[in-house]
Amino acid sequence: MSYQIKFLNWPEIGNHVIAINWGAMDKGGFTDLFDRLGELVQPLASCKVLIDLEDAVYELPEPELETILKQSRPELWPADIKIGIVACPTTAEPEQLSRLSTHLSAYGFKVGVFYATSDAIDWLSETTLCPS
Repeated sequence: MSYQIKFLNWPEIGNHVIAINWGAMDKGGFTDLFDRLGELVQPLASCKVLIDLEDAVYELPEPELETILKQSRPELWPADIKIGIVACPTTAEPEQLSRLSTHLSAYGFKVGVFYATSDAIDWLSETTLCPS
């Protein structure tokens, strides 16, 4: 599993974190990713996060997902975070992304799952009203 995270701060439009992931992702990979995202977003208000999983292969069983998120301590993240998750349109695991979205939403975050990066970017930039 590999990922690259970029932090962008534009005074006129706010803070953005972009995480691009590729290869096989297991529990440890997702834990590392969410730990790093937590470190970056914790001090930021109104941060917009793009998690790109288009080129990643993963499996997120329910018990592992709960463990990953508990370890990342999202309850310490600002509540006004907006997270766009992008997956490959042919993913065989859409229910896994739905569970991830549901768990993150339970912490009060606005979360959308998309199958095109441009749709996620539009939603994060608030040019559309709701995720597709």
